[in-house]
Amino acid sequence: MPKINLDLILLAEDNSDHARNVLKILKEKARVANEIVWVDNGQKAVDYVTKKGEYEDVQTPGLILLDIKMPMMDGLE
Repeated sequence: MPKINLDLILLAEDNSDHARNVLKILKEKARVANEIVWVDNGQKAVDYVTKKGEYEDVQTPGLILLDIKMPMMDGLE
């Protein structure tokens, strides 16, 4: 089984308070990633992973934390 590279985590969360809490835990307590990218809706998460638009030159995240209920495109879509 290949090892997951956690240098980059993508967080898809529309609630900024929730996102700040998750980011704080990941950065300060878990210390699991060198970089954590936050997007605020599911469409941006899909664009990030598929490297579309403004995300054309980004690294592929090793882990995606995805909120299920978000605007534009939810986590189930």
